[in-house]
Amino acid sequence: MVQIDNIEVDVSETCNLRCLHCTHSAPYFTTADNYELREFEIDISILAEKVHFGVIRLIGGEPLLNKDLGKYVDFIRKTQVADKIAIFTNGLLLHKTPLTVFNHIDHLRVSLYPLDPVKTALIKRSVTDIRKQFPALSVVVNPINFFSTFNLVIENADRELVKKIHDKCYYRKDGLNLYNGKIYKCFAARKKFTFLKNTTSAVTGDFQPLERSEADVLPLEPFLTEEEIRNFLADNKPLEACKWCLGTNGGRKVPHSQIGKWPVDHATLADLDFEAGEKYMSNLLLSWNLDKMHLIEDDEWYKPEHVHSYFDHFGVQPF
Repeated sequence: MVQIDNIEVDVSETCNLRCLHCTHSAPYFTTADNYELREFEIDISILAEKVHFGVIRLIGGEPLLNKDLGKYVDFIRKTQVADKIAIFTNGLLLHKTPLTVFNHIDHLRVSLYPLDPVKTALIKRSVTDIRKQFPALSVVVNPINFFSTFNLVIENADRELVKKIHDKCYYRKDGLNLYNGKIYKCFAARKKFTFLKNTTSAVTGDFQPLERSEADVLPLEPFLTEEEIRNFLADNKPLEACKWCLGTNGGRKVPHSQIGKWPVDHATLADLDFEAGEKYMSNLLLSWNLDKMHLIEDDEWYKPEHVHSYFDHFGVQPF
């Protein structure tokens, strides 16, 4: 049995927000892109025979948009493929989510964006109610005032620089993504093409290198072996997607904003007591390891030795 710390699952590609610089490119996906429950059950059944996860993170897009979310949670519990289940949400639909969902998960992480005061107040009331009703549930709220630029629209031809970006990216060791019969080494390996297709004319056709790179993707099938899984995880070469990415070091930090009509009010995040005691870093650089709950800035592995060529090449300032 292969032991893996965690993996994320996009149970909904779409989102009810349209955040500029969304790392998961949610504004560019449609409802037709969602991970269907039946396919999810097939994939989890295959993995349950060969892999055990510490945590499965149900994310998006916005996971609460998936009306079958409770069924995804129940199937994970049924197969015992993971010790814990986490849901990452923007919180806008918490008040409409069946309480049985929260009764069967271990962690709830709410990304609180600077929306209008009415929506922010509703999210806070919902979180307060959930905490009261489910005291054993770990609930963390992270106010997000800033995003970092993440995607490139021109392929980075400097392969040495690509490797440096890859080696310093936190997703390198913690970014596995399960979707429609495949494990992706990083969610970016699956989502870059959709972003580029919708934002630049530099990419044409089906962009096969990004969508079919063996370094980026491991297809699931009934005869997949544990050795193949281990070899895939052990391969530490930069991904094809890394040529189009700034990684978690990121580019310039920019104030959070919405594409289109959504109003943004940064003053709504002034209530820092609502952070549940966690310090927030400007780009949500919190460890995905939910058991440790430590900040990446305190992780010796992550601290960057500032690569001057990286910052010179992209014209960004070091942390």
